Amino acid sequence: MVGDAQGITMENKQRDVEDICRNSRPNLIEGCFRSSQWCFFSLWLLFGVGGSWAASEETLAKTESSWALFFGPFHTVILHYPIGFLTIVLLLEVYLMVRAQSELRKVLGWIVLLTALSAVTTATLGWLRAKGATYDPELLERHRWAGLAVAVLTTLMAVLYRKGFSKVAPPFWQTAYRVCLFGTFGVLVFAAHLGGSLTHGSNYLTENAPPVLRRFMGEKTKAADVTPSNGANSLFAATIAPIFEAKCVQCHGPEKQKGKFRLDSPEKLLFGGASGKPAVKPGDPLGSEMIRLVTLPRDHEDAMPPEGKLALTPSEVVTLMQWIYGGAKFN
Repeated sequence: MVGDAQGITMENKQRDVEDICRNSRPNLIEGCFRSSQWCFFSLWLLFGVGGSWAASEETLAKTESSWALFFGPFHTVILHYPIGFLTIVLLLEVYLMVRAQSELRKVLGWIVLLTALSAVTTATLGWLRAKGATYDPELLERHRWAGLAVAVLTTLMAVLYRKGFSKVAPPFWQTAYRVCLFGTFGVLVFAAHLGGSLTHGSNYLTENAPPVLRRFMGEKTKAADVTPSNGANSLFAATIAPIFEAKCVQCHGPEKQKGKFRLDSPEKLLFGGASGKPAVKPGDPLGSEMIRLVTLPRDHEDAMPPEGKLALTPSEVVTLMQWIYGGAKFN
């Protein structure tokens, strides 16, 4: 009897050990999973934020890095990822506030992590992209710091999410995470608008608005954007300014000056750009750099507008040549 009782006891102990192992295995796996997740995030954050600071003007001024110039344009490739990820996080968080789901909450944790990683990467590449950029300095500076703010806020949001949805976290951390989420989304919208203004001009949202709406908002008409005030009814305003507005001002206007060339005023238009050659030589269209560039083959590296942009039509080129031949008058 004693032997049987001892056998049963040993059997029960073995079963208890097996139950403990079975129950602890998912927790162990989950713990390792979370640890690796946040270790990876910490390493990425270290190199990402460090890269952002290393890409500052002070550092880049000391060394002309071909790697910085190479990686900078990739900012354009990945900048939409943090926008998409953060929008998904916002929508899912609103949904989970109404209808809680534990599995969806776990998925959201990964998306929050991806949001922070992509934002830090985008900000780093953005600082590299600004090296040697020919944008409006004030607008560029605002966009750079807004982008850095998004990277910092998404990182803070990820930390608050981790803290707020642990098993023993007080409700305060969840509230802090949600406040950070909505605030970060607002900063992101502002940073994205500044980026759009850099690329497409400050009036890119209203440039195609009906004239009545543009007047209501105090916007100039398209031709007026590149027309001297004393030449509102001139040949330039009627024929040349619309060509510049449609094909040129986006890259050679007040917000963006590729090749350090601007044509939104007569003085800047006649002066030319970084090449030192006069863009317009009144009376000499064939000696004007502008005519040379717009008549180059489309696959030429100096052709204007560049490949991918809408080229001037033959009639528009002839109109420009006639205007220059007639003295390039603005009034």
